[in-house]
Amino acid sequence: MISGSNGLEAVSLSQTEQPDLIVLDVMMPEMDGLTACAKIREFSNVPIILLTAKSETEDVVLGLNVGADDYITKPFVPVEVLARVRSQLRRYGMQATKTEEQGNLMV
Repeated sequence: MISGSNGLEAVSLSQTEQPDLIVLDVMMPEMDGLTACAKIREFSNVPIILLTAKSETEDVVLGLNVGADDYITKPFVPVEVLARVRSQLRRYGMQATKTEEQGNLMV
């Protein structure tokens, strides 16, 4: 698992590390998650899940429109996040098993 602390790092790491899946917080420093998502979409089709406290319909629609594949609001249940990660990996033709959680995921 790869992790970054801000949106700029997320974009940079997604270019150099080529993750299998990215989980972005919408409210990150330096560059917000929506902008980071849009920038990543300029060069990658990696599955992106937005994780945020913003739960208004407009926020969800905006997140999906900028390129996110899924949108999870806080508070969240970890087992649901894991199920959504596995679902995205299945959609993109990758296998996710309980023992395979050390793949190239970026959070």
